[in-house]
Amino acid sequence: MTTDLPAHRAQPGGPPAPRPAQPPTDDPDADRRALRSAALAAHIRVVLGDGHHRRGLDIGSGAGGISPHLVDLFDELVLLDVDEDALKLARANVSAAATAVGCGTHVRTARVDLSIVEAAPHAADLGPLDVAYSAMALHHVRDVPHLLRTVAGLLRPGGRLVVADLEPDGGLYHADEPSFDGHDGFSHEQISSWCGAAGLYVDQLVTAYVDPKPVRGTVRHMPLFVAAATRLPG
Repeated sequence: MTTDLPAHRAQPGGPPAPRPAQPPTDDPDADRRALRSAALAAHIRVVLGDGHHRRGLDIGSGAGGISPHLVDLFDELVLLDVDEDALKLARANVSAAATAVGCGTHVRTARVDLSIVEAAPHAADLGPLDVAYSAMALHHVRDVPHLLRTVAGLLRPGGRLVVADLEPDGGLYHADEPSFDGHDGFSHEQISSWCGAAGLYVDQLVTAYVDPKPVRGTVRHMPLFVAAATRLPG
């Protein structure tokens, strides 16, 4: 079942409203991704509530699709990716969004792959985290359980992880990308199990958005989930 995503509006004395989705361009695929980012960010804002957080981490930020909509929630926001060029774009895009809403968030980048054991010495500099989130990045990660354990170790007790990604698609979402070697989505049960093993208690897990993605010349409506989990004490 698809969940309606409420619009977030600034409240008197509260944080500024996130940026709306960008106006249409001459690139339909970019427009689709921009709308998806705005919708998922709206859902994540609802999950996190109106509180402000000291430090957040965007796992697999890419060029910064979702973080411009969330930057005002944090004193410091770390953009994490393995692609240095994407990180440069992400920092520019997210910093511009912070300036536009006047939130003063400190934005920095980190080129670290949290899914590999060798990243452990570099990962320590990322914490402690109040919030970590990821949108459409997890299916590119080879060892998801290891990444979740690493992120759990960076979160303070009571810290939040929010993940948005594909539900099982049988390979359809990336059917036009023969070089894709990631995951064909995740079941709710799989995500819950992996999070639990990492010391994260999943308290929300819903189908949150349907992505109208063209595949082999036909628009396919691909469901995406949002999972929210809390770092358990200990």
